Amino acid sequence: MVGPPLETSLDVHAEFVKTGKYLRKGNQWKLVTWETALASRIEINLPDNLEEAVNTAQRTYRRFGCYSSWIEEMRQRIEQEPMEKGTLERLGAAEGISNDFDVALINWKPDYDRSHYEQLLKGSKRLFLFKNEYLFEAAAGIVVETPQAGHATYLFSATGDLEAFLRIYTQTTKEAIRRNQGNCAERLGYLGRLVHGRNRNVWLAEIRKFLGEPVDCRLVPDDE
Repeated sequence: MVGPPLETSLDVHAEFVKTGKYLRKGNQWKLVTWETALASRIEINLPDNLEEAVNTAQRTYRRFGCYSSWIEEMRQRIEQEPMEKGTLERLGAAEGISNDFDVALINWKPDYDRSHYEQLLKGSKRLFLFKNEYLFEAAAGIVVETPQAGHATYLFSATGDLEAFLRIYTQTTKEAIRRNQGNCAERLGYLGRLVHGRNRNVWLAEIRKFLGEPVDCRLVPDDE
């Protein structure tokens, strides 16, 4: 049974030592090595909101646990094709799911950053879920976002044929887009990407500039 995501994460710090042993394969002995964490050096830092996050996840599970098969079905569908949030909401309503359930949680991961997601959602006309990504259609263009550290926000120009854009996008990869393999970047109207840095203000200023919004980062916390 699929449960709701726990919207928090744990920090684990450990020291590792390299160890190994010889294994015999045929007539030869081969050294196999691996790293093992020292139990006495493992340190786990619990987030301040852990209890609140667990309680929220439990309440969500009690409310929507009976719909876990439908949620898993939708997860499998968005692995294959982008699905608009409005479409997911209508399908969920047909299953009897309360309209206060945020269907964007279907592919949400515990370490996703809500500030990136919410900023883009605020300036978008439509939202699509696809694999582990969110595709925002805005007046200025299309923004593809994986709100997670180590990823980047991909920017594309506005298109008059969104279906064609989605068809091309789902048949390519981020690497292919960056390299313009098969002219896919040009066909998609690829403009560039914004790497998620430690300072969210830099990212926010560029996103607001792209969306045509006033650039004012004073209310955004600086992670540096």
